[in-house]
Amino acid sequence: CTLPEVFQAAQPGDRILFDDGEIEGVVKHVGVDEARVLITRTQPGGKRLGAEKGINLPDTELPVSALTAADIAALPSVVTHADVVGLSFVRTPSDVAHMRRELAAHGGQKVGLVLKIETEQGFRELPDILLDAMRWPQTGVMIARGDLMTEIGWERMTEVPYQVLSLCEAGHLPVIWATQVL
Repeated sequence: CTLPEVFQAAQPGDRILFDDGEIEGVVKHVGVDEARVLITRTQPGGKRLGAEKGINLPDTELPVSALTAADIAALPSVVTHADVVGLSFVRTPSDVAHMRRELAAHGGQKVGLVLKIETEQGFRELPDILLDAMRWPQTGVMIARGDLMTEIGWERMTEVPYQVLSLCEAGHLPVIWATQVL
């Protein structure tokens, strides 16, 4: 895990998912730079966890911004050359406010903003996220079904995208319905 904040935020009992949810576990202990995890589900016979596979912590509220230092460093080029910028892993209204401030500071008032909803926390906080997002004149939402399904479970993949669509429709925001639709 390359994100040190995980070890500060994760708590025993939090769910942890590896490799797009192919391996599921529960955090049992968290140290300064390690976590012990009890694996609770995988395919029959087990599954190897390869390098560079994703980690999701749907029960853990990570104290990190969706907008990274590398993203901010790229914004001067983005506002010069792009019509639209996407913000991945939007989890809170403050993520959106941070992006709006940075775009404005770099002269990007005409750049469209697409908010990628791909975590359980982002879905839970969507009404407040949208209220902040509507302060930016060109805003849309992307429902990242593949990533979102990893966190909320396939059982809810019928209802959740429609709830996102309904909220965005109420706010007159365009929606991109993406990934693993078929």
